[in-house]
Amino acid sequence: MFSSKAEMTEKAKNKLPDWISVTVRLPEPLLETVSGFLFQLGAEGLSQQADSVTVYFAAARWTPETYSLLKEYLKNTLPDFDEQQLTVTALEEQDWNLAWKAYFKPERVTRRLVVCPPWEKYRPAKNERVLIINPKMAFGTGHHETTKLLLMFLEEFNPRGKTVLDIGAGSGILSIYAVMLGASGALGVDVEPAAVENARENSELNGVSQRTDFLVGELNRVPARRYPLILANINRRVLEDLAAPLKEYIEPQGTLLLTGLLVKDLPVIERHYQQQGWRVVSRKRLGEWQALALTGRE
Repeated sequence: MFSSKAEMTEKAKNKLPDWISVTVRLPEPLLETVSGFLFQLGAEGLSQQADSVTVYFAAARWTPETYSLLKEYLKNTLPDFDEQQLTVTALEEQDWNLAWKAYFKPERVTRRLVVCPPWEKYRPAKNERVLIINPKMAFGTGHHETTKLLLMFLEEFNPRGKTVLDIGAGSGILSIYAVMLGASGALGVDVEPAAVENARENSELNGVSQRTDFLVGELNRVPARRYPLILANINRRVLEDLAAPLKEYIEPQGTLLLTGLLVKDLPVIERHYQQQGWRVVSRKRLGEWQALALTGRE
């Protein structure tokens, strides 16, 4: 399809890129594995070199969540991964984050919840909730299936009156929505300082900062106590590592909601968690992504 002259003029005026190119330098034996993951994230074209792979995303599909998922995947796949191995370029030489801002519009992510950026005006319909997210480099704008899965689970597993622990909090979207649904408080933890800063900003935007707190670090940074509801939207390897430690943080009969899993990974994760004393109580799927609700057996 060709653009009209008016469309081309408007695009030139706004300087929005059509495509984002992402180049990853990596050893040749890993080219096929990493390329497959990039296509799962939404890449639409690919070229391979001897020591790197370049893929192309439509600008509207290249989001802070895509970048965060890719970076986390590479950290867990490539030995000694350094962000210098990852190059992101807007093909019209515009900062991709500014392009994303132009495409980030209010989006319904559950039957009751609409996620909206702070620069958009949205009038909620009856029984709708609006959650404001300022998208930066932190994961969690509500556009990715994994975030949607846990937001839907939160509506099913009512957090009202509960204290919530949010591991891999990213933008803080899950903690914020838990409090909006009536949680007495939420503590989020993330290894990225920029994510924690973004989560605090988003909590302020939604008027819930008095009932949320965010820490930089891993699970061992969280003060020792038991939580009735724990959320984790992280990648498979980290979820495997957390199966045993999380038993020290969950209340008896408490609920653990986790995602970041591809459907093909589900049997391995379920078996691993069951071996650690967890019981699966519910499953939810969107596209190729899966979420689990589990409880301890005590």
